[in-house]
Amino acid sequence: MESRTSDHLGRYYTRETVASLLISSMKLATPGTVIDLGAGDGALVTEAANQWAAERYLTVDIDEQANSGHLPKLRGPSFVHFTGDALDLKLGDRIGLGWSRACAAVCNPPYIRPIWQEHFGNILEEVGLSHVLPEAKSAPAGLLFVAQNLRLLKNGGKLGLILPDGLITGERFEPFRRALIENHSIEQVIELPRNIFRKTEAQAHIVILSKNETQRPTITSRKLELTGALSEALSIPSDEAISRIDFSHHAKCKRNYSSKKSKRKLGDLISSITRGSHNSSSRKSAVLPILHTTDLADYETDIPPGFLVSQPEAEALGGSYARKGDILVARVGRNLSRKIVLVKKGPILITDCFFSLTPKAAPEEVFRLLTSESGRSQLDRISQGVGARFITAARLLELEMD
Repeated sequence: MESRTSDHLGRYYTRETVASLLISSMKLATPGTVIDLGAGDGALVTEAANQWAAERYLTVDIDEQANSGHLPKLRGPSFVHFTGDALDLKLGDRIGLGWSRACAAVCNPPYIRPIWQEHFGNILEEVGLSHVLPEAKSAPAGLLFVAQNLRLLKNGGKLGLILPDGLITGERFEPFRRALIENHSIEQVIELPRNIFRKTEAQAHIVILSKNETQRPTITSRKLELTGALSEALSIPSDEAISRIDFSHHAKCKRNYSSKKSKRKLGDLISSITRGSHNSSSRKSAVLPILHTTDLADYETDIPPGFLVSQPEAEALGGSYARKGDILVARVGRNLSRKIVLVKKGPILITDCFFSLTPKAAPEEVFRLLTSESGRSQLDRISQGVGARFITAARLLELEMD
């Protein structure tokens, strides 16, 4: 079975179809200098050279064995490669480019959270992104690579990126999207199929933007199908794109608006939602059984009887627990939409990998809606992250119950 993880540097190599689509979407012809930070095997910059007639192509990769290092020999003197850290504070000087000089940049950042270095704060600060996370030290590589590319680009320069789903849809990254929309012009976002890259099911999106240009009233959004066909374009109002910019979400909202049907949301059907109080490691030393997601098989409908505890025991341990009639929904995991169970006897102690929902009435009906094809599909759609995905309570409450 093929591995579902990236290589040791967190890279997911760009398939040729995606590279071609990204470059053509940038709508350039003869840029001066093109940069590719974290160039890897060089798929993006190679496709750029196939479509553009740039003066030079500068590639940077920390891996001495990166295939992009062979491009100067293969493609000629217009290609120059540098081995080094793409997030070096003085990278522009080291590669002989200076700052705000590149005409275009292409980039497929690694899917990792790099060990924080103090100069990362300077990189974010210089392009107005230091405030977009409560704790800058938690910045993923994708955000840092966006900042570094913006530092190197001239005003009006084009940036074509492949970004992970969290930066495009995650609630945590709304300030990041707001900063891009308020200070630059996001021209197009193209949602990619979940399994478009080798060795991963990670959701990703192509993003095309122009540095320091005024944002247009709308952002063009499309979706690349597995067949290679592009969907029709949606025009997303830029103020709505701050919340999220993915095609699937806005296409669904448009269909719902067009149908003029008032649909119930999960939040309308439940009186409370709580998260389990116990983490997966501490449960191992607990004197009482605590249900974890790994204790349920995919699509299992009954909780193993050994997890039932008494009311006094549950209250004595403290924290939240599930009662009879509650519905448990896995909060994290690759197969979280397959881990939904109705509590038929309680109390049940649960880890923080579960949400416990208390329906206002008819728990069996709410359970049926959540475990329907539509319910599970929506859970998959709102899940975020790479590998072990997760959902938030706010997104869960917005699920439409058909």
